[in-house]
Amino acid sequence: MTSIKIRSLSSGYDQQVHLLFDQVSLDLDDTWKLGITGDNGVGKTTFLKILSGEIPYQGQIQADQAFQYFPQPIEKSSDMPALFALQQLQFFEQWELERECELLKLRKELIWAPLSQLSGGELTKLLLALLFIDTTSFPLIDEPTNHLDKESREHVRDYLKAKQGYIVVSHDTDFMNAVCDHLLIIDQQIIKLYAGNFYDIIEQKALEEREVNDKNNRLAKEIDRLNDTAIEKKRWGSLRESDNKGRNIAARLNKRAKAIEQRKAREIEQKKQLMVKTTTTDSLTLSPQYAIREPLLLVEDFSLRYDQEWLFEPISFSIKNGDRIVLDGRNGSGKTSILEHIMGLGNAEQAGRVLSSENLTVSLIKQDYDTYKGSLQVFAEEQALDYTTFLNCLHKLGMERIVFETPIELMSMGQQKKVEVAKSLLTPAELFIWDEPLNYLDFRNREQLIETIEVYQPTLLFVEHDSGFQKIATQTVRIQPLSR
Repeated sequence: MTSIKIRSLSSGYDQQVHLLFDQVSLDLDDTWKLGITGDNGVGKTTFLKILSGEIPYQGQIQADQAFQYFPQPIEKSSDMPALFALQQLQFFEQWELERECELLKLRKELIWAPLSQLSGGELTKLLLALLFIDTTSFPLIDEPTNHLDKESREHVRDYLKAKQGYIVVSHDTDFMNAVCDHLLIIDQQIIKLYAGNFYDIIEQKALEEREVNDKNNRLAKEIDRLNDTAIEKKRWGSLRESDNKGRNIAARLNKRAKAIEQRKAREIEQKKQLMVKTTTTDSLTLSPQYAIREPLLLVEDFSLRYDQEWLFEPISFSIKNGDRIVLDGRNGSGKTSILEHIMGLGNAEQAGRVLSSENLTVSLIKQDYDTYKGSLQVFAEEQALDYTTFLNCLHKLGMERIVFETPIELMSMGQQKKVEVAKSLLTPAELFIWDEPLNYLDFRNREQLIETIEVYQPTLLFVEHDSGFQKIATQTVRIQPLSR
């Protein structure tokens, strides 16, 4: 039974010349567990926000239920208990939230914790619980695995598998394979709907892409052959006109050569039109600097606490040139708090000591960058980045040039994340500190960053739940949480 009908949907940002969606028509069932996949910037989040009424569009959308978008906007720095903050977004009874927390394997006492003290993963689970408390709305779930450790991803996976009827966007392929029974693939304004297992669909899509590449290669060889033929025939008209007979022959050959050249030009253009645009991945650059003084960072018997409660067991480690250290631990153990404290951004009380080498230069990737606003040119000037190089890096990360004129605050979350990543890549530094760099980025970007790190061997302190990305680390520091 079709309950979501989309007819002639067209939409794009006011600042963009082209449309993200052009005359799209779809029939969807609200009992499906529908996943959406595609590269950053193709319109996955935009599609969800069109359904939720946050972005204007042309066309018609008919649905039996209202749509509710996740994550719901909330002031994360608030000291208001989570229960009251969530009740301001949506009315519900306390027992309903506790029931969903239990299903998500989330400690119920956390609903009384101030929002400012919740980890990104804990807040993600609470907002997901809030989404499913409302049984009258259809859930639109955007990147639920961001900020989640492996164990929490499994909790959310099992939670969604037990639910029925939602649309979800995630770059975690294992997660999508577990929670989706239909897939919507957005690829360069072309939208295709598939039914079945995620990996089977992706394998089918890969086969289609290989067939397209084979066809493109055949057409490219044919174009080269036609070009060679056209050049050869053009030489006919270049004979030396030494006498009347030579001039007459040259004139006839020149006329024939021009006719052939025009015909070949038409054939070449026709074959170019048959070629299908494909996506390529460019290599990135990084600007690591060698620190004269070592260690760059020394951490001894270090811990943090809020309101007399220590977050984790004391840790000790040091960072020397070329070290790549990952902080690994469960959600809520304090990993982001450690990075923020080292960067001088935290407000927790410290035990132990953290010493950095004199005049240490640092390049950051932060989790929160919602203060970035305005044009890319102004941003580049503020960050002391070469504007042309900055745009080139963004393009290599997959941002289309048409987006360059869009204010940062109007970009998708994936595009905003690329701004943050490009800034860090282009900032010369002795130490790179990255807090969950893969959030909102697609698989292609993940491979780009791994390759870049392997090539440039930067000194790196990072937090990332992706097990494949963690393999770049030369050392793992385990963060053992203390019960609150």
